[in-house]
Amino acid sequence: MLETDRLYLLKPDIEHLDALFQLHTNNESTKYTPKGIHENKDITKGFIKGWRRHWEENDFGYFMLIAKDTGELVGMSGFEYRTINYQLFLNLYYRLFPKYTGEGLATEAIEMISRWMKQFDAVTPKLIRTNQVNESSIKLAERLGYELNDTWNNIINDGDRCYFKQQLNVPL
Repeated sequence: MLETDRLYLLKPDIEHLDALFQLHTNNESTKYTPKGIHENKDITKGFIKGWRRHWEENDFGYFMLIAKDTGELVGMSGFEYRTINYQLFLNLYYRLFPKYTGEGLATEAIEMISRWMKQFDAVTPKLIRTNQVNESSIKLAERLGYELNDTWNNIINDGDRCYFKQQLNVPL
């Protein structure tokens, strides 16, 4: 669907259920996840259905990140609409297996997805919601040009920190 130098970016599908379940049950990958790990594959199947539904309704959503050299699932990233405090945002999600962190793969994928997203929504503000002690996620948000807004601290969960980026309505 999309690709970068090192990754294929594909819609989540049931064929990757085992790998997606492993990603969402990996203790390190889910360390700061408020909802916790997926307790079984049926839960992961439900998430896949939800992710695909968002794709069907909006023509965009979360991607699986697949390593070109190995064909392995690296993680997931992408945007979905999320309403918080009656305000609509494009929620940027990213989660990688620990062995793939620190290699610039998240940045590579997110930059590609962000450019691609302009054709679907170049107006709605982007949001990264992370935990206050998730230093890697905070550094990535800042590196991507997102800015912390303290008035949104703890907005859903204690320890939430919200980083925002207002998209400009610019031509492709």
